Amino acid sequence: MAFCINCGQELAEEAKFCASCGKAVGASQNGAKEKRKTVYEGNLHKCPNCGEAVNSFVTNCPTCGHEIRDAQSVSSVRLLAMKLEHRDGGILNMQMYVDSLSEAIRSALEQMVIAANNDTLTLRRYYQPPKLFKAGDAILTFNYTSTIELLFDVPRTVPICHIHGCYEQGSSLVFGYRNNQNRYASAWADLDEEHWDYYVVQQREAVYGFYASWEKKLEIGNLMSFLSCCKGIDRVVVLGHSMSEVDAEYMEQVEIYLNPNVWEVSYYEPNDIARVRSHGYSFQRKINFATMDALLNG
Repeated sequence: MAFCINCGQELAEEAKFCASCGKAVGASQNGAKEKRKTVYEGNLHKCPNCGEAVNSFVTNCPTCGHEIRDAQSVSSVRLLAMKLEHRDGGILNMQMYVDSLSEAIRSALEQMVIAANNDTLTLRRYYQPPKLFKAGDAILTFNYTSTIELLFDVPRTVPICHIHGCYEQGSSLVFGYRNNQNRYASAWADLDEEHWDYYVVQQREAVYGFYASWEKKLEIGNLMSFLSCCKGIDRVVVLGHSMSEVDAEYMEQVEIYLNPNVWEVSYYEPNDIARVRSHGYSFQRKINFATMDALLNG
């Protein structure tokens, strides 16, 4: 049986031309009766231990488990895939790291609050609190603890606002930083188009997200709701608060809403006075400074 070398059509006996494409039939085609051959191209990889055929990219024989060390089974494409998988793991590891760091911070804050409450309960056994509060007063506290409720005889008619949350009440605790967002980013070089790297960017984004989640949000809405319950207050007493910049906006809102005649602010060291004045409060002329003892026992 012979076939046309041009189109592969089977040729009739003693044919001079192919009936399909018209190609002239050579003598070798008619006489030699060549058979069609199946051609296999490429290499067949077999396990050197058991002889089992193995697929590309396989490093262990699926039959006997033999490690194929000398086979070039890892191509450049496979190697690239492995590297990308490894770098994806780098992004995941960074996200897991910042998540675990956030959880550690929250846990540490919770343990700190629990310890402070326990110390307050111990102190309560030996402490004779002065009568600080009376009907018509209001308490704005920045503590996460119930120190004021536990140590002082607060009349039930006196409203108390834990502006940053109270652990014992089960409210969310507002904790974090202000006025330094993204300062850490300046330590990192900018990535231009030539050096832009998706994996580096994603890991940076995980870090940025961590810091953004710890930005201390102002609870102005809660403050205004509380101040709306405060009537006829003409004297504000600040006990044990640093009056630092992080809470300055709260203080300014109290001044605007209540417009008291005087602010009495406690201090521990004489240089605390200059520090508070350096913040430039709009009500500085109203501030009188006194020690904590003087305000508690005055």
